[in-house]
Amino acid sequence: EGVNSLSRAFKMAGVQNTLVSLWKVSDEGTAYYMRKFYEHWLSGKTAYAAYRQTQKDLQQHPTYNTPYYWAAFVLIE
Repeated sequence: EGVNSLSRAFKMAGVQNTLVSLWKVSDEGTAYYMRKFYEHWLSGKTAYAAYRQTQKDLQQHPTYNTPYYWAAFVLIE
């Protein structure tokens, strides 16, 4: 419920998308995830396409390939 309420508040403030985590992920894992997400998004992909590609990237990474790192993040449009 907390994630939905927070996302709803951002939506009411005019934010188109929110990328939230459902559980605490290590700082290093989160930094890697966000770096990859923004690389894809700023290259011209939609937020959803960047989100999906980032998940695929992490699934191939030797350290961050477990769902603990990539499944924690949810894109709310």
